[in-house]
Amino acid sequence: MPLVDPATLIAAALAAVAASVYLYYFSSQANQPDTHPLQLAHQSSVASVRESPNESPVYRAKTTPAGTQLLSAPSPALTTITDALRAARTLRRPDAVQFIAAEKVVRVSSDEMAARASGLAAGLIRLSARASSVAILLPASPEFLVAYRACLDTGVVAIPISAATPTASIHAILRHSNASVLVTSAELAMRLADSIKTTSLNHLVLTGELDGSAPAEALRSATTVVSMSELEAGEAPEKDSVVAPADPAYVLYSAADDASALPRGVVITHANAMAAIAGLLSNLPASQVITAADVYLSTASMANAANLNFINIALIHACSICALETTDAETFATYSYSFRPTFVYLEPLISRDLVQL
Repeated sequence: MPLVDPATLIAAALAAVAASVYLYYFSSQANQPDTHPLQLAHQSSVASVRESPNESPVYRAKTTPAGTQLLSAPSPALTTITDALRAARTLRRPDAVQFIAAEKVVRVSSDEMAARASGLAAGLIRLSARASSVAILLPASPEFLVAYRACLDTGVVAIPISAATPTASIHAILRHSNASVLVTSAELAMRLADSIKTTSLNHLVLTGELDGSAPAEALRSATTVVSMSELEAGEAPEKDSVVAPADPAYVLYSAADDASALPRGVVITHANAMAAIAGLLSNLPASQVITAADVYLSTASMANAANLNFINIALIHACSICALETTDAETFATYSYSFRPTFVYLEPLISRDLVQL
């Protein structure tokens, strides 16, 4: 009887072990899609790089260990931000939004914010029934939140733009996005007078009033100028708009490396936004669930991608939102005593200065 080569025996044993591992582990895993929310601020989709048709092209985050439950929305019944906002309508508080005016804290109730957003939503529909996107160029304020919520209510794509964005970049974003409506302040609108005719804007919705200067007249001649308060005073829409998870919720623009290059816009769908919310909430301990009793302090521009994720969390939980756009640690610390936030988004500059203080 011929002897079997020891090397052949070892190879056969290794092959048997490998086959067992595949059959009992990898084979079963291939039939279970690895679905996880997108947690990247500037990314709305991921290229499919996996071979199995049963696997999702979305990567599992390092912060979510293998074996833990993966979510794509905070609740199976809530698949869009609009759904979540409507579900939170019954939650009311007197300080839904807090901000600083004349060095004093001013509070706006949830009822007033809802009425303003609903009125503006109807106003945007009357203003331009075919408007598919609305640019929002405002500092952190109740007006920004009203405009943002109005867009979500009507299914119109919001294009948030930081008030600190250079004028040339604002022009480039407006041209690239083809927004037909711009919600902004009279002061910020004056910066656009020279080149507004090169954009697709048909309507300017303003907080404040234009003066009688030449730039103001140029804005009036190029677009229809209407007061934001006038639109808010209108009646609410007769019925809720239908919004699907795959519908775009907002577009985030980032600055191009080259001033002459086209701006880069990333479309965030309702599903993407809800997945980001679920991902952030899944990292919280079970004892620290966010509720309507919480207070969120926003220190960055409300057009900031990361900050907007936390604003969405605060909105759908009916939290109080404190608007304080600053990079100064002492200002943050001073007003934190008045706002008493339970969670915050801090710019890196503030975090660094707090360590020094």
